[in-house]
Amino acid sequence: MNIEIVEGKDVTPEDIAQASYLDTLVYDKVFCAPVDVCFQWNAVNNRIYTMARDTETGKIVAYVNLSPVTDSYYEKIKSGTFLDVYLPPEAIASYDMPSCMYNLYFSSIVIHPDYQNTGVFLPLFNAIVNKFIALGDSGIFIHRMIADAVSERGRQFCRLFGMKNVKTSEHNSTIYEISLLPPQFKVSSRPTKELFDFYRTVYLENKDFMPDFDDKPVSPQPPHEEKDENFKVFISYKHKDADYRDTPDKDMAKDLYKALKARNVSVFFSEQTLKELGTAQYKQMIDSALDKAKILVVVCTNPDYVQKGWVNYEWDSFSNDILSDIKPDGKIFSYIDKVNIHGLPRTLRQQQVFVKKENSLDDICSYIINALKN
Repeated sequence: MNIEIVEGKDVTPEDIAQASYLDTLVYDKVFCAPVDVCFQWNAVNNRIYTMARDTETGKIVAYVNLSPVTDSYYEKIKSGTFLDVYLPPEAIASYDMPSCMYNLYFSSIVIHPDYQNTGVFLPLFNAIVNKFIALGDSGIFIHRMIADAVSERGRQFCRLFGMKNVKTSEHNSTIYEISLLPPQFKVSSRPTKELFDFYRTVYLENKDFMPDFDDKPVSPQPPHEEKDENFKVFISYKHKDADYRDTPDKDMAKDLYKALKARNVSVFFSEQTLKELGTAQYKQMIDSALDKAKILVVVCTNPDYVQKGWVNYEWDSFSNDILSDIKPDGKIFSYIDKVNIHGLPRTLRQQQVFVKKENSLDDICSYIINALKN
């Protein structure tokens, strides 16, 4: 038997359909999510699945679903009253938020009955650990992980990783939880030792900015009390490309941020500002910064980057505030490179556009500062 690991962009719709079929072989029907829902989850974040394929048959014989989820849905799962077959796509987070810590939901681990006790489990487990390391290399870190184990295989995984038994759910499964930052998971192999050392180093370097791990019963989150700023400029940019590598947009945004800060302009630049404020409630912080800013600067080296995800949300909501007179003095500028102005969305190309090769940072900063005075 030869097993290959399949994950990320290599996971096809057919692979997901085969994984969904495995659910029906192992789980009671009530715990099986419809395949079209699985497609929707994967469309939001194509790194949720790690699968094992038998190279001789070409079939998926085991898989794990690890989905980053929003704070509210993490708490719903932890309460033990929520079945994940009802998890909507908007509950899934995409890994496009820079320098953030994510809540992870260990949704399922399934091995075909014919392949149980054949050695499939260990390479699958190691692949998951290696995925955590690869995500960390891209600046994506897991703060805490929750699991709703409905099978003995799921409970085995949770125990192997050192997850804590939190409670029995209303549907007679077991809720487990573990902190990764700070690392509290069990070291059981060379990969987990590598992961533990990696996360321990990250934690020690950044612990002053990190929220505490809450292992108490579920309770409402207190309002955040971090240092607040009256941001004047909001820089919107795509942090990672489809391969989770830093984009050129990030470098341009960082250079603009430094230039404006050197001129004493209060700027929201997510990678730096979220670290300084130490908030775990990222969308709340972004919305607050968008509400306060007078100017939004959209950095763009690829038209696709500004037409979806966080960047699209930021400039589109800011534009709506201007049109509805919530921000009558608000302004949107674009800072582009290697992009034809006509390739920008209409809302952006009708506003002031700075071209990197034609406009220096000094010129752009002067223009922004003058616009703030008007």
